[in-house]
Amino acid sequence: MAKQLAALKASYPEAKGVIKKRNLFWDGKLSPTPLSREYCVHIKYSLEQGLETWVIGDSLQRLDDPDFPHHYEICEKEKMVKICLYLPGTGEWSRNKVIANTIVPWAIEWLFFYEIWLSTGEWRGGGQHPAPGKRKEIEQNREPRAFGY
Repeated sequence: MAKQLAALKASYPEAKGVIKKRNLFWDGKLSPTPLSREYCVHIKYSLEQGLETWVIGDSLQRLDDPDFPHHYEICEKEKMVKICLYLPGTGEWSRNKVIANTIVPWAIEWLFFYEIWLSTGEWRGGGQHPAPGKRKEIEQNREPRAFGY
């Protein structure tokens, strides 16, 4: 976990990260292109609970759209979306992979395709969601939101 945080700090020195109670919390501002908005991205990682990536804030649009793409959860009131970056259980991501080299670049890529979706209404980022039963299992195992640290 300390190696994950060190890699995040080395790759994104302007972001904030900390390990607290066996959880890694990271908050950074990411833009998919130089002309894009800046998005607040929050990552929570624990060895027991896995990894969650959220995009948070006023830069998000159309959270009420029933076709909002490639996500696990949306909280319109708090203006946040838990984004889908990989298919769990397939080996696309595992704890042996460096978050700074995988999850953060994938979040930037997700934001890129999100902006295209905002313009065209079509998700062009590809990917798969977990099967409905597997998704429910994943959501049941998640921790309550706890972004403060």
